[in-house]
Amino acid sequence: MTSQFLRKAPLSTLLTVLLLISSFPASLAQADPAPVTSGAWQCWNSNQVNPCRHHLADVALLPTGEGWAVGGMPGHGTIFHWMEHDGAWQEAPNPASTGLAAVDALSPADAWAVSDLGDMLHWDGQAWTQQRPFTTLRLTAVSMVASDDVWAVGYVFWQRYWALMAHWDGSAWTDITVAGVNQRLSALDMLTTADGWAVGAQGVIVRWNGGAWASVASPTTAWLKGVDMVTPNDVWAVGAEGTILHWNGSQWTPVASSTTADLTSVSMLSATDGWAVGGGGVMLHWNGSAWQAMTGPTTGGLLAVDLLPGAVGWAVGSGGTRLQWDGNTWTAPDGEMRVDHLRAVHMRTGQDGWAVGDNGAILHWNGATWTRVAAPTTAGLRGVHMLAANAGWAVGDAGTILRWNGAAWTQVPAPTSKQLNAIAMLSDSDGWAVGAEGTILHWDGQVWASVASPDSHSLFALDMVSASAGWAVGAQSTALQWDGSAWQMLLPPAAEDLRGVDMLSAADGWTVGRHLTVAHWDATRWTQVVNPANLDLVGVRMISATDGWAVGNWVGANQFFHWNGSGWTEAPTPSSWIITALDMVSATNGWAVGENGALLRYIPPPAPVSFLPFVPAVSATSVPVGPASWPDDVERGKQALGPRVPAVTQAAGLPRWRTEA
Repeated sequence: MTSQFLRKAPLSTLLTVLLLISSFPASLAQADPAPVTSGAWQCWNSNQVNPCRHHLADVALLPTGEGWAVGGMPGHGTIFHWMEHDGAWQEAPNPASTGLAAVDALSPADAWAVSDLGDMLHWDGQAWTQQRPFTTLRLTAVSMVASDDVWAVGYVFWQRYWALMAHWDGSAWTDITVAGVNQRLSALDMLTTADGWAVGAQGVIVRWNGGAWASVASPTTAWLKGVDMVTPNDVWAVGAEGTILHWNGSQWTPVASSTTADLTSVSMLSATDGWAVGGGGVMLHWNGSAWQAMTGPTTGGLLAVDLLPGAVGWAVGSGGTRLQWDGNTWTAPDGEMRVDHLRAVHMRTGQDGWAVGDNGAILHWNGATWTRVAAPTTAGLRGVHMLAANAGWAVGDAGTILRWNGAAWTQVPAPTSKQLNAIAMLSDSDGWAVGAEGTILHWDGQVWASVASPDSHSLFALDMVSASAGWAVGAQSTALQWDGSAWQMLLPPAAEDLRGVDMLSAADGWTVGRHLTVAHWDATRWTQVVNPANLDLVGVRMISATDGWAVGNWVGANQFFHWNGSGWTEAPTPSSWIITALDMVSATNGWAVGENGALLRYIPPPAPVSFLPFVPAVSATSVPVGPASWPDDVERGKQALGPRVPAVTQAAGLPRWRTEA
């Protein structure tokens, strides 16, 4: 109908339609997630495979030198193709709308992938296509015996969990339930058309005998997450808390494990050679008599491993971790860093920046690349502040305080063992740190000392303007001010946790927090200028009175907001893991960091995308917009209107409830 209308419409009408279409905001016209290279914020480095560090949940290799890795995140599925002769992974077009859970390949022209939302994707040598999706099923594993003999396992939930199997006979998928098994199935391996195993929650184990799936006695109640068959009489299963089981042809028995970490996958080359991987980057090797813990190159969670004879193997996992086995050593591809959650970032200049995070992670930016720097601790780091190229500080869990001298990070004694969340340094002889239970510390150039706090709520963020002016914010809307002699409580801007604070001067600053809390400091008090919604804001960084950024997240998705002096607008955001902090060097240069090693770089967009939520039509005359007695007038206005979505764009820092005629 649309094409007929366009062919028959007068030229003036067509021009009007085109103008109307072009005037719609991009956020309304485009429902799909923004690609990596679009918008203001981009996953770094965009020319690398998987720059947004999406999880890789499974890997399958072929003797032909090809392989597949799949994963992703909610709303974004990821498929990577390995070609050994190229020595590189390349992303493949993916028809699934969510993360993928498992993949198996039979030949270069025959592979299957499945998802937790029931997606079933088939590779025919040219493209991945979506087969009939089982929208009510949760698929967790897939194993191919032949092109017309493929099994997938998972679960359904009808008041309780039920194990489920799905079979492909070459033309259609058939659902098969397993009698009496009311647990989720997590892993599957088929050796022949008449022999296969599946394992899952509560230690459940089921076997295929060529005609039916039947439950088999299990010696554990631990969640089993991986299974691999060497022969019908030599099968291994691994699971939670380092659980390892072996099948000898007649029964399953526990085998001694050298770890208590969750094991997620196992791949056996022979009766005397195999690997198991799991949480925290744990890697175990089977030598025919014992499973031995081996030192791996990552602390990120490993979710899958697959090996082939001839010293070929890959392990994949959280944050896009990819490790290659060459027969002697596991190594990460060139330029790939260890995956850790990043908690804070501070950019001193465009060529000198630092990010810190879990497991003592410290990363340095030199203007061209991020590199990992050795840390004297494995404690989680949550705050960092650099004074100069040869002077900086970081703080973190259990009272950890680190100092940078230009050559190395060293640990400094602390007067507390409580978690420290933020640090702000004014000079080599004047600095502050805040943390759990209202902890406040001061640096005088010689030692860190505890300072009296007027509140016991945890403090999450801190900013100092001068030796006599500073602000700290925290849980349950805690807001403190330093006046040069003591920290004092301030009237809170909202009844929410405050997660970020940034001050341009003693008379101009911002704080952000849960439920879209944004408040402005005007030298005497905090005034909330964006009213509560669902978004949780976690960081704010102001460049000037007319230029600043805030970042937040909701249900696993990030959102960046830009301040232009009169209102906040939403910026396009790539599909990335949760962002925890951001810092701006200038109006055109900034970084954000987050979970699973996420690193996002700010690139100025061609044009911002306005955040304009629609609300039902109401009378504009009933809404107070003046500054007279905020927040009382606004509260009365809200009561008159009933529940409404507040406009994000504000003018002159005053509350404005947008209405539509």
